[in-house]
Amino acid sequence: MKHGFLAAAVVALALVPRTGLADPVKAPAEPPSPAFDRLRSLAGEWEGTGAGSADGKPFQTRARIQVVSGGSAVMITTDPGGKYEMVTLIHRDDGGALLATHYCAAKNQPRMKAATPADPGRIAFEFIDGTNLAAYPGRMQRLVLLTPGPDRHVQEWTYRAGGKDSTDVFDMNRVK
Repeated sequence: MKHGFLAAAVVALALVPRTGLADPVKAPAEPPSPAFDRLRSLAGEWEGTGAGSADGKPFQTRARIQVVSGGSAVMITTDPGGKYEMVTLIHRDDGGALLATHYCAAKNQPRMKAATPADPGRIAFEFIDGTNLAAYPGRMQRLVLLTPGPDRHVQEWTYRAGGKDSTDVFDMNRVK
């Protein structure tokens, strides 16, 4: 009797409609966003060089770019698996702006916003707020993503600490 009741309960639960989960087929269409579409087209593995670090010497860098969450976000993982691995999630906001939350190796999470760019090949994100900044005040202030072509992109990261900015530039090529 106990097993029969359990089986009936499992079947009943399976028949209950899932609430709170949007059906992507029935979701309203979003207005076009050439800049976000360009970011999604970067999905893949990347390698390149960085410049502008504290010692001024070029360094090797890698990135993995993935389209996640049903196509609603782009996840950039910088130096995946490395000591300074960082993750940046970019998504659309109401009104066409793009938002980026950067999960930094500096142990804070700055959020940046980009207005709808005139050129989808150049997206400039500016700091708006963040979390864990009291304990770790040095933070990313700006991110500029340049996408001159399908197999190359450039990331310009501006870090602010003690009122001073420094910028690292990552020139990335698609791994084929």
